[in-house]
Amino acid sequence: MGVFTFKRSWCKVNGGTVKMFTTSNPPWQPPHKVFNLGTEKGKAKRKVIETLDSLTSKDIVIFTNGSDIPNKGKGAAAVIEKEKIIISNHIPLTTKISNFETELVGIILTIEAARRAIAIQSIKGKETNNKYIFSDNQGALLKSAHPFKPSTAQYLYLKIFHDINSLQILAPIQLWWCSGHVGITGNELANTEAKNSALDSTQTTFKLKHSLVKLSQETKKATNKNELTEEETQRTKNLKSKPQILITALNKLEKAKSSILHQLRSEHVGLNKHLKRICLRGDPLCKTCNRPESVNHFMTHCRRYKAQRKRMKDKLRKKKIIFWETSMSRLLDVPKALEMIIKYVDETS
Repeated sequence: MGVFTFKRSWCKVNGGTVKMFTTSNPPWQPPHKVFNLGTEKGKAKRKVIETLDSLTSKDIVIFTNGSDIPNKGKGAAAVIEKEKIIISNHIPLTTKISNFETELVGIILTIEAARRAIAIQSIKGKETNNKYIFSDNQGALLKSAHPFKPSTAQYLYLKIFHDINSLQILAPIQLWWCSGHVGITGNELANTEAKNSALDSTQTTFKLKHSLVKLSQETKKATNKNELTEEETQRTKNLKSKPQILITALNKLEKAKSSILHQLRSEHVGLNKHLKRICLRGDPLCKTCNRPESVNHFMTHCRRYKAQRKRMKDKLRKKKIIFWETSMSRLLDVPKALEMIIKYVDETS
């Protein structure tokens, strides 16, 4: 069955503009119903147990689950306890997908499990009444039942939708939300098998496309990473102070001292470069060095304060704190250096 794409277009009718949508599934294919949605967890679980107790040997019951174990792998499984059918797939770490997509893979595996169960029952001369698919992920069930809007992993839930339609010809299918993994044997087994497949790289691998959402999240996380890597040196370690540690150190200072540090960090301080910017000086240059009198120049280069700077650097060295000549803002990130910086400012005032 062909896959319909989501498009948007406009047309004019009687002088007005009308939006027209073509959906992922054609209008003659209605959405599937998902049972138990919006039901309180305890009540939903009891309803599942009651439904399972009412089924006959002609019904096929499939439980599915997806598992995402950080830094180890992902996996999905589908289980038919009665027929002892277990289908599980490993999804390698190199495939950047979300846990939502592993749940969709689990539902895809239920279709294959259902086909096998129907074949087994056919060999035994049994008819199949209904097929019941149980999952603990409401989002995956909803997308599979009604793939209306395009979003992450649309190609997966479109496949599920059309596979369910083709399998309905053999026997009706019901989608059920089943909360948690405790108290229902099939659900617990699916959860265990999904976790095992996530850890077992020797299992059959389910090939997936990378998720742009997942890639975006990982890129953002790597950009904001605040941990030392092997390549970073001891010098860089001084820059990795956690914000809360720095805030605590500033709060312990007298108000006048913390004010000095805030002015240095923001460069809103009584030096010629800033004073020129706010029109209180006609010249931004240092009178001694004839260079822009910025915070960095004042703290690291100005010849007028060479002696005071040497005393500050000696004290920093004793504390094993590196004096950054290229960037004063780096030194201002080190809580242990704050008192020495304030002392330098006092001596040069």
